[in-house]
Amino acid sequence: MRALSYVIQRLLSGYGSFFALTEPATNILLFSTTMLNPIVGLMGALGGSLVILTRQILELTKKDESVEVVNGILLGMLLGSTYQVSAKVLIFLTVGCVLVVAVSAILRDTICHYFRLPLLGLPYVVCAFLLLPMMATVCAPAALPTILLDFLPITSTPLQFLAPLGSVYFHGTPSGGLLVFLAFFLGSPCLALLSAAACAVSYLVLVGLGFYPGTISFLIAQMNAVLTGAVIGGLYTTPGKRSLSVALVASGLCAILSISLERLFSIESLPALATPFVLTTYGVLIALAPYRGGPWTNFWLSTPALPEKTIEGKSLALARGVSDTSVSLKAPFAGTWSVYQGFDGSYTHQAAWKHALDFFVTVDGKSYSGDGRCLTDYFAYGKPVLSPCYGRVVAYSSMLADNVVGEVDTINNWGNFILIQLYTGAYVLLAHLQKDSIKVSLDTQVVPGQVLAMVGNSGRSPQPHLHMHVQESIVLGSRTVPFHLSGIVWSDAATEKDVYSLFCRPHELQTVRQPTCNAALKRALRLAVGCRHEFEVGNQLSRLEVNLDLNGQFYLQGKHTATVSFVSSDDLIACFNRQGSKDLLLDAFIMSFGLTPLVEGAVVWEDLLPTKLLPVNGIQAFLWSIFKPFEPGLRFNFKRNWDPGTQTWIQKGNNDTKLLFGLINWNIETEARICESLGVISLELKVNGKSVIKAALAGYGLREDNGIPEKNALWIANV
Repeated sequence: MRALSYVIQRLLSGYGSFFALTEPATNILLFSTTMLNPIVGLMGALGGSLVILTRQILELTKKDESVEVVNGILLGMLLGSTYQVSAKVLIFLTVGCVLVVAVSAILRDTICHYFRLPLLGLPYVVCAFLLLPMMATVCAPAALPTILLDFLPITSTPLQFLAPLGSVYFHGTPSGGLLVFLAFFLGSPCLALLSAAACAVSYLVLVGLGFYPGTISFLIAQMNAVLTGAVIGGLYTTPGKRSLSVALVASGLCAILSISLERLFSIESLPALATPFVLTTYGVLIALAPYRGGPWTNFWLSTPALPEKTIEGKSLALARGVSDTSVSLKAPFAGTWSVYQGFDGSYTHQAAWKHALDFFVTVDGKSYSGDGRCLTDYFAYGKPVLSPCYGRVVAYSSMLADNVVGEVDTINNWGNFILIQLYTGAYVLLAHLQKDSIKVSLDTQVVPGQVLAMVGNSGRSPQPHLHMHVQESIVLGSRTVPFHLSGIVWSDAATEKDVYSLFCRPHELQTVRQPTCNAALKRALRLAVGCRHEFEVGNQLSRLEVNLDLNGQFYLQGKHTATVSFVSSDDLIACFNRQGSKDLLLDAFIMSFGLTPLVEGAVVWEDLLPTKLLPVNGIQAFLWSIFKPFEPGLRFNFKRNWDPGTQTWIQKGNNDTKLLFGLINWNIETEARICESLGVISLELKVNGKSVIKAALAGYGLREDNGIPEKNALWIANV
């Protein structure tokens, strides 16, 4: 029974694999759509099962299995809807499913590999074209299909526009379309709306060209258009105006191509099937490939994902200093510095060189001591210049003399400099360095924090300062590109607080500093593999355990399958990619420590937390998806202060969100206490002033492992 349940689970996962739908409820709805015509539905399930069986006999890995399963499902439904089910048809289906596995392997290693294209429904199309000519001579065609389980009249015009969605699963009726739309909406509201938009666009295009709606050709053309729009706009691109435009234009083109191929294939009595979808999608992927440059460089996703997941990942990455349009750099200095000139500065940071920062050191508002006539009077002069990145030194100069204060060298604008090539291809320039102070050579591999040179006053520099920009090519002084500082602390004059930021573009005269790691706090929050934390929640004990997967990714394991991945460094701990079953303790931990800087002093910071973590009811989550479809998270404000009374750090977070003009209010608060010897000793989550969960540390230690028996592992109980 367990083996059968496992096969059924693998089979169901194939129904939504075209659209990256993994929720069991969505796949059950899609399966139910196919079963509106039981014969067709059962043939589809048999086709998917035969693919699974073939892969199991061949002992193939489960990687990419779901894509092959859905191709088998489609092949089974095609044969079930085209021919009367008989022993011959079942034999052909078995042969076809074996071919699906073989053809998938061949296509992956050839066309898909060399052109970097996804498999999509190409195995289904190829195998169908191989089988149908043979079957036409020995198999009896199916009678006109009798839909046994149709809960909506076929003439139900208000929902007729959804019929193309149902035809994706061989039930092109309003009832089939409604089930598919509900499945899409349950798994991804954005995908559902995009599919409906593709339906509308293809309808307008075909009617505008004079084709009559209601025919099979019209329905198949719309079906292919829906597949194209959903896959391109919903799975393979970053959601936005550009991706929506490309997806809808591709949908219209696919509808036209479908009519053309339908006429062409009819000469050989073959249906077009999903050929227009495959060809259009491949055409767009190749025509607008990343190597075309410009806006297409970051247009496509490296791994397909649902729009909501992509938006959530991009938003979280941006909130944590990672951007497709801005280079992330560390501060090129130690200590506290001020910005002499920022982006679009009034002096020299203009036009092609507008993305640049000049740094100098000030004390009580002055950059020098004494009368400021000597270079050594300036606080920045001779200070170490640190590498802001990982990269390779591709050019440098150290022979120019430092200018006398107030004078500039207009011939050698950059003075002594170091040019570092990033692994992404851009170049970081550090300029106006001190003569003969450079400590690296050509092709030196540098790392963040490495001492490279000393601040000088060479080139176009009236007083000692450090210039930094990122440029697009190795040519000195070429066009600059946007960048930002990550992991720095800046002073907020309005609140008089130190703000820790992972995405900072300081403005003129703003003070920033490279924070110092709090070694005690880092030890306290150390999440080592095998480490267990038990918390008392109410009258029960709940456990959080640190594990490591086969890819080398650390993750925190909660109840059952609840997990969250995390990274830790000298600067911070950051959680991401929450997966698995519900676990309020794990979610409260993420909301309290999702982003925690390990820096000295009392600091404040911001983070973006996914809405799926929030302890809200289904109605509230539904309203959020309707009114905030492109806002996957809530921006939390955090602050951490030292409590001398309890000798602990108190870390608090809060967010106040209103929907429907304040009719729905989420006031969410977190509070955690960190002991520098024991780590996290308590945490609490409140919603609208009411405590949702309150947990206190009951004990921690190491799990039993090879060479580390639990009885010898550290364990502290009743802390």
